[in-house]
Amino acid sequence: MVPRAVRCPSCRRSVPGDVLAAVGDACPHCQRPLDPSAKHERAVAQTLDWADQAAGRGKYADALAWLKMVEAIGDRLSDAYEEKQRHWRAALTSQSGRSQRECA
Repeated sequence: MVPRAVRCPSCRRSVPGDVLAAVGDACPHCQRPLDPSAKHERAVAQTLDWADQAAGRGKYADALAWLKMVEAIGDRLSDAYEEKQRHWRAALTSQSGRSQRECA
């Protein structure tokens, strides 16, 4: 999954995540360094991508751990990720119940 785009604070142009990963900490449009909040946004976006990837593989405990990481650094989950969090918790509970029944 491609990291989300961030907006350059200098030229205000959007920098797609795949481009950002290739160019590093400088805006490819104006060549000015991206500010620390842009780096933070990139890190949060990558963490959310990892959560989505884990859930896509059925690893709901891992997905929830990635969301907890975002919350631990003081960011609030978007409404969409709060909904995913509820869904993933329910899926994890369902998985746990199946695992216990299969072992019995």
